Amino acid sequence: MMKNKSLLSLLLLGLLFATAGCKKDNDDDDLTCGERLEGDWRAYSFEIDGTQFLGYNGQGGINFFEMEFSDFNPGNNNGELRVTFQFFGEVPSPPITGLFSPGTDCNKLDTPDFLNGASSTVRWDIISLDDSRLIIEANAGGFSYEIKLDKI
Repeated sequence: MMKNKSLLSLLLLGLLFATAGCKKDNDDDDLTCGERLEGDWRAYSFEIDGTQFLGYNGQGGINFFEMEFSDFNPGNNNGELRVTFQFFGEVPSPPITGLFSPGTDCNKLDTPDFLNGASSTVRWDIISLDDSRLIIEANAGGFSYEIKLDKI
């Protein structure tokens, strides 16, 4: 009888130790699209009509481009967006702020039109989104845009 209790105690103790180190991973599938977007993102590529504008290209270009997604509210399906960028040889543009709203299936993203004036909205296609990379594309103002960003 004592041997069975000892064996049972060892089994329970082993189970306790085996599960103590296990906790649920914060899997992307458990987060809403807006929560996955939250954070600071820096462009490593910014193309307009297939031409790279991030970096000097002989006629100027974009020195840096960053997007900060914050304060996502799942109930309203929106959060705050701050876009900061600088053209080569120019004073940094004032940040453009407004609300962002992702599609529930995480393949669309509405943002202020930081490309042509923040008073309107641009709908982006989310091409890819994971823990460290975001790729978005849009057609706006007669141009096609593709921005590739790394989470910083």
